[in-house]
Amino acid sequence: MSVIYFAFANDEQRPLANLQAESREIDRMLRPLDQKGAFKLIIDAYATLPEVMRKLVLYENELVLFHFSGHADRNLLQMEDGVSYAKGVGEQLGCCRQLQLVVLNGCKTQDQVRLLHDLGIPAVIATPYEVEDVKALQFSQAFYESLSQFLQLKTAFDRGANRVLANDEKVAIQRDLALHGASAYLANSWQLAIKADHEDHVRWTLPDDRTATLIDDFTPNELLIETLAESLAPFNDELRSIVEQEKDGMEVELFEKREAIVKCLPHPVGDGIRKLVAQPTDADHGEQQFYDQADTNRLRQLALVFEIVIELLTFILLAQLWEEMDPADEREPSRRLLRFSPEEVRPIRDFLQLPEQDLEGSLHLIIHLRNLFEQYRLTYFIDELSGMDALFREGHPFYTSCLWLSRLHKSLQLQPPTEQQGRSLCRSTEEHLCEVLRQLGFIARYTFASVKNIDLVKYRHRKHPVYHHKVVSLIMRITGLGEKRVPMERYFDSKSVLLLKGDPNRPKSLQGELNLTPFVVDENAFNPDAKLAKLHFFRRCLPETDSYAYRFIYLLDDLPLIVQSSDKRTKMMHKVLSGQFKRFDELLNAKPKPKAL
Repeated sequence: MSVIYFAFANDEQRPLANLQAESREIDRMLRPLDQKGAFKLIIDAYATLPEVMRKLVLYENELVLFHFSGHADRNLLQMEDGVSYAKGVGEQLGCCRQLQLVVLNGCKTQDQVRLLHDLGIPAVIATPYEVEDVKALQFSQAFYESLSQFLQLKTAFDRGANRVLANDEKVAIQRDLALHGASAYLANSWQLAIKADHEDHVRWTLPDDRTATLIDDFTPNELLIETLAESLAPFNDELRSIVEQEKDGMEVELFEKREAIVKCLPHPVGDGIRKLVAQPTDADHGEQQFYDQADTNRLRQLALVFEIVIELLTFILLAQLWEEMDPADEREPSRRLLRFSPEEVRPIRDFLQLPEQDLEGSLHLIIHLRNLFEQYRLTYFIDELSGMDALFREGHPFYTSCLWLSRLHKSLQLQPPTEQQGRSLCRSTEEHLCEVLRQLGFIARYTFASVKNIDLVKYRHRKHPVYHHKVVSLIMRITGLGEKRVPMERYFDSKSVLLLKGDPNRPKSLQGELNLTPFVVDENAFNPDAKLAKLHFFRRCLPETDSYAYRFIYLLDDLPLIVQSSDKRTKMMHKVLSGQFKRFDELLNAKPKPKAL
C-alpha cells in the first residue's frame, strides 16, 4: 500500500506555535482516506532523526510523499533531537523509488531542491527565505485539503498559494514551475519545482489504493434523510408526525418520509434533494436522472445542492437590499432611503462581474451583506437569518463545511474526479452538506412562485377586484413540479420569481413576498406556450455585449443561457432584465445624502 509520511519537529529554544495545529489539521483531512484504504498515513508529531531515518528505510518501497515541517536552513533540517544534514536525509529519500513529492515546509530549503532532483525525485515544494509560522500553516491547510479531494498537484499548490495571498497580498509566490536546469530560482515564499523532463508531473494526485470491490459501511442518503427530517420537522406538521411516530417505535415507509421531505422543501432546493433521495422505478423507463448511488454523478449533485443553497442566500440578501434602496411601496417623504458608500458596494459590483463561478466568493459576499444588514439595522425578510451570526464565523462547523464544499465545487469544475475518487468523496461531501442543511430547517416556511401573467377579475356584485395570477406552483413532489392559477387579492410583479413567506395555496396566510428577479428568472414566464417553470440563476453581466449569462439549475452540464437583444428567443427577456439591472446599478451609484446639521 502507498505510504505518505509527515514529520513535524519543533525546537524548545525557538518554538513554532502553529506546528502542532498543522499536524492536527493534516490528520483531520487525510485520516478518513487512510481509514478507507486509499493509502497509509503516518504522522510523527515529534520527529527525531533516528525515527525519521528508520521509517524512510522501512517504507522504502511504498513511500510516495514525504513532508517535513519545522525549522530548516539551506542544508539542515531541525529535528526534535537536534539538527540533521539534508544530504543524508536526501540520500535516503532518493532510495525511495516510488517517491513522487517532497514538501519542505520550513525556511530556506530552496538549496535542497537540486539535491533531491539529482536523486530522482520529480517534484519538490520548498522555500528560499524565512516563512512565517502562521503562513506555513495556511499554505499547508489549503494544499492538503485540495490533495484530499484528489486535485492535481499544480492545482493544489495554487490553492495553497491563494490561501496565503488572501491574507497577505505582498507575499511573493512563484506560480511558474521552477524546472531543474533553470538559470535561478526566484526569491519567493514557496516554489513548486518540477524535475526536467517530468513536466507532466504537475498532474500527479494522491494515490488511491482501494479496489472497486471495497466494502464500505456508507449508505447514500441515510444521513441526508435523517438530517432533513429532524431539521424540517419543527416547521412541518407532516414531518413532525413522522418523526414522532419513529420515536415511538412505529415503522414509517421510507417512501413516505422521502415524499414528506421533498414536499416541504422550497423549490429549487427540493428538486436538487429529490434527485438525490428518490429511486428510479420501472415507470421511469430511464427518462429521469437519479443519484442515489455513490459515484461521481451523485458527488456532483451533492455539490449542486450546496451551490443552490449558497446562491439563493446570496440572491435573497441582494434582492432585499434592492427593496431597501428602492421600495415598491411609497414611503413617507421624510423617510431617508438607504444608500451605501462606494466601499460598501464594491463587493457587490465585483460579484456581478465575476468572470467565473466562485462559491467561496459568494460566501464572502453573504458575510459582507450580513454586515450591512447589521450596520444599518435592517430587518431580514427571512426572519431566521437574524440569528445566524455565529454560523458564519471561522471555526463554526457550519462555516467550515461551507468552505469545504465551496472548494470541492471549484475542484469539480477544474478537474473531473475518477470513478473511484467520486465514490470515496461522496461520504464526506454528504456529511458536510448535512452540516449545512442542519441549520436551515426553517426554509420549510418559505415557498417559491413564478408569476407568468395576471388577469384582473372584477364583477359588479363584488366590491374589490381579484387578481388571478398564472403562477407556477413551485412546490415539489417526488414526481416533479405542477402548475395552477392562484387567486390573490392584490397583484404581484409580473414575470418574476417570488419568495413567499407562507403557503400560496392559502393566500390569506401569506406574510409577504420578495422579488428575486433579475437574479433568479423563469425563462418560461416569457413563453406563453410553456407549461412548467424553467428557472435560471444569474451568473454574470457581460457589459461588452450588453448581455447577461444565466445557469439552468436543473442539469449539471447544461449550457448557460445568454440573454441578449439580438436573439429572438431572449429579446423580450433582455428588455425586462436589462432595465432591472440598470436600475440596480443606478441605486448602487446613488451617493448617500449628507446628514442634516
